[in-house]
Amino acid sequence: MTKTYDEEIADSLREQNLERRFTTTENSMDLFSRLREEFPASGSRIQWDEVPGAVEEFSKSRESELADFRSFFFRIVREKELKGEMIYIGDSLTERCYVCEVQDFEKVVEIFLEIPQHHFLIGKDFRWCMSFMFDGYMGFGFKF
Repeated sequence: MTKTYDEEIADSLREQNLERRFTTTENSMDLFSRLREEFPASGSRIQWDEVPGAVEEFSKSRESELADFRSFFFRIVREKELKGEMIYIGDSLTERCYVCEVQDFEKVVEIFLEIPQHHFLIGKDFRWCMSFMFDGYMGFGFKF
């Protein structure tokens, strides 16, 4: 039987002794609703062009997408000094939302970003959001 992406994530967290550093919830619809209240959205995308000071980039190619996502994530975390609790939400292939500290997510970012879905990383207080779209589009901004 094939494992779900959530099961693969749980296995990876266990292998790295991080399972106690991550909590999960199944209530992603409430979190998506809150995200749409805090950031302008159209469908499953944040409208970054409507967020003052937002950073937007595109992956160079399909082959470099994971590396580009990873690079964008670490650069934004460093430049914007992101710390504290954050929430990870995927829009289709993961059923759970994951809550952890930014520094713990840094250790496993690739496990999440290699899943072929849209990804949203949100500050626990919804003060900031970072998104990675399946078509290579990346964005970050603070709520307005």
